[in-house]
Amino acid sequence: MNIKWKKEECKILEGVYFKESKEEILSLLPKYTWNSIKHKAQSMGLKKNTHTSNGDLDILLEEKMESYYWIGFIMADGSINHKRNVLTIRISKKDIEHLERFANYIKNGKVGHIKRKFDLCNVDKLDNDSVPKIIKKFNFLSQKTYNPPKSLNIKDNDAFITFIIGYIDGDGCITKDNRIQIECHKSWGECLNNWFKRIWTLSDAEILSNTTIIPKTSTKNGNALISTRNYKILSFLKSKAESLNIPYMKRKWSRIKFKKTNTRNVFDLKKNAITLLESGFKNKEISKHLNISRGYASLISRGLR
Repeated sequence: MNIKWKKEECKILEGVYFKESKEEILSLLPKYTWNSIKHKAQSMGLKKNTHTSNGDLDILLEEKMESYYWIGFIMADGSINHKRNVLTIRISKKDIEHLERFANYIKNGKVGHIKRKFDLCNVDKLDNDSVPKIIKKFNFLSQKTYNPPKSLNIKDNDAFITFIIGYIDGDGCITKDNRIQIECHKSWGECLNNWFKRIWTLSDAEILSNTTIIPKTSTKNGNALISTRNYKILSFLKSKAESLNIPYMKRKWSRIKFKKTNTRNVFDLKKNAITLLESGFKNKEISKHLNISRGYASLISRGLR
């Protein structure tokens, strides 16, 4: 008897079919046989790329800034098959040049492509020696989407910052209104919170300014959310991306643009916000009207009261 697939199950399948092993996929979808899963994947336009090349991934274990960048990128948007010792990065084909940089960095990487609803490009590398060491050093857990690392022992501050920039490039969003935002499975909330508290400390930023540091689980799908428009944090991370000689995604980071603001402009902004508050406007309406963050409007509101 055919079992009707639920939307949630289809979403799980789409998220793990390219990344996880047969055994791990079966454990996430226990109602179905492997044949039924493959049939459903085919009907959804999902097709596994079976070409995996051998490679030497030792360079990712070296104390180089670019290695830490790619580890952060892989932590966010890559995967490691623990049983087969295969490391995979699979991203949108529009970023194929970025993946080619990774392939060049590991010397003998080959960039392939797969087609489904969207064009994707990928690198799959088998390394029975280096992959277990990468797993151990950076605490990569099986089914990484739902299992963040329990610890991340990167003591050097620049190496840690580079790792975070790689993570943002892999799974973060930088909006045109100067906001860095990461939304992921709720199991990552505490982990990301700890990482970004360290970034805020290093950037000497005021945590209360335009920043959400406590992961929210109030989004429609119950995910964790970390978001900031803090000037110090954004300028700090962008300047590090530019100075540390790493292959950061320029199409993302170029969206961060700062306008010079003098003291008088800040005074006028607060004055206008207070006028709107006294007229009965809500923080959401004020943020849109004055092009400021809702958090900043809230701070002004609390100061007024």
